[in-house]
Amino acid sequence: FQRRYNQAGEIGRHVARMNGVVFLADSLRRVKRTRSQIGLSAGARRRNVAGAFQLKDGEGTRLLGKVVVLIDDVRTTGATVEACARVLAAHGVLAVHVLCVARVVPGEEETISPLEMLA
Repeated sequence: FQRRYNQAGEIGRHVARMNGVVFLADSLRRVKRTRSQIGLSAGARRRNVAGAFQLKDGEGTRLLGKVVVLIDDVRTTGATVEACARVLAAHGVLAVHVLCVARVVPGEEETISPLEMLA
C-alpha cells in the first residue's frame, strides 16, 4: 500500500488558504530513508525517524522566531511530527503546533491490512 500524493500537504494548503497564512509545503525534507512505520512500537517509530528530517537550505532564517503548524493526516504515536518539531525547534522556531486529521486510539489499533479494508 503506497500513497500517490501528499495528503498532509493537500490539507495544509486548504487550511492555510482558509486562514490567510503562508503555506510552506517543502520546508522540511526527508534526508534518510526509513522503513514503514506500520506495525512498529512507539519506541521503534521514534528510532526509525530519528535524524530523518532536515530543513531545506535557507529555511532556518525564514522560520526563525515564527510559529509553525505541522499538519499530519494520521497520528499514531506522534513520532514523525515529534522528529519534525525537534528540527524546527533546533532552528529557532518559536512554537510548533500540530494539527492532525485522525489519530489512533491506544489499545484500539487494528491489524487489518489495507487490502482487507477494501473487501
